[in-house]
Order: sequence, then structure tokens, then C-alpha cells
Amino acid sequence: MQQTLAAERGDNDPKVLTQIRNQASLYEELGELDQSEKLYRKCLAGREAEMLSQQDRRAEAIPLRRRELAWSRQEHGDTVPATLTSINGLAIDLRETGALEEAEVLFRELLAGRQQVLELNDFGFGRTLGGLAKTLEKAGKLEEAVVYGQQAYDHRFEHEGPNAWWTNLERLDLARVLHKLRRSAEALSMLEQLEQSMNRLDDPDESDRSLLDEAKALKRQIKHN
Repeated sequence: MQQTLAAERGDNDPKVLTQIRNQASLYEELGELDQSEKLYRKCLAGREAEMLSQQDRRAEAIPLRRRELAWSRQEHGDTVPATLTSINGLAIDLRETGALEEAEVLFRELLAGRQQVLELNDFGFGRTLGGLAKTLEKAGKLEEAVVYGQQAYDHRFEHEGPNAWWTNLERLDLARVLHKLRRSAEALSMLEQLEQSMNRLDDPDESDRSLLDEAKALKRQIKHN
């Protein structure tokens, strides 16, 4: 049951971690202390890594992410959703701490894995394409970044709609790369689409306003160059 739930939700889902802790407790009662310790450590590593990442203490989270991913590969295999979720978490933390080469390798593995096991309209595809594009951008591989950024935008547009927050985020990310490639007219077009989309919102929240502010700042920067 625990493996099935983990495969569906990922190893760091609260219900999965609760099941792991309960299983560890059972092993402890049975006197199988080595197995119990292994599961307790897995549970703690998953929770602590997530908390550290959320606090932007990513360098501290990475060793825990590595341990958690190794455990997930061993327990579930390389392509179940639980392992893919672990790969995604580690890849993001590596990218944000500047380990771009390893992050790119992991994002490419993640994309290949999700292509094997997910439906094409799954949210995870857009997320992975965008993550890889952002990693390539940070590494200065702008021509590749714009290809994957366009794919991420197209996926969001098709499967989540033209006015979804995630679609507009991909518009912003793609515009930024296009600007770096000196394709300013295309970048401005994406930003104008973003503004038109978000102006349709009746009650924008803080995330909406922040995204729009970033888009306006980039637009000003492009026009002043």
C-alpha cells in the first residue's frame, strides 16, 4: 500500500511519510532495528529537505535530497512518480545553488522518465520543460533554453489554457530568454500577451500582481535598451 501511494503522490507527500513512519514503528516493535532506523531516517530526510528548500537553505537540503533519491530509486525504481518527484526536488536545489551541469542531467532524466510514464497532458510535463529551460538559461545555453521554453509555454497553453497563471509564467520566462537572444520584438509580444491575459482577472492575488510587476519591469528594460 505504501509503495502504491508513494508511486502516485511522491515520497515526500505527508500521507506517504506517515505510512513510512508507521512502518518504521512496526519494525521497531518486531525488533528489526536496522530496518526501522532506515525508514525513520528516510522519513526525517524527506521532511527536513522540503523544509530547508522552502527556507531557501538549499545547500543544506541537497545531501538530504540525495539520500532520499537514492532510497526511492532502490525501493521503487527510476521511473515511478515518487522517484521522478525526488529527481525534480534535487534538480531544482542544485540549479539554485549553481550546480548547473548536474541539474541539467537530472532534468533531462526527469523529462525522459515522465515521457515514459505520464500522459502527454500531465502537469508534470510543463513543469519539467520549464525547469530544464530555466537551467539551460542559467548555464548560458540560450538557444536550447528558448526551444524548451517554447515547448513549456505551448504545453501550458494547450493543457491549462491561455490565461492560467502557469501559462503566464512561461510567457515571462520565454520573454526573458528571447530578450537575451536580442529577439526583442518577440519578447515584447509575449509580455503584451501576458498583460492582456492578466488584465482579464477580476480579483488578482499577490502571486498575480508579482508576476505582472516582473513582466512590466522586463518590458521597460527591453524598451530602454
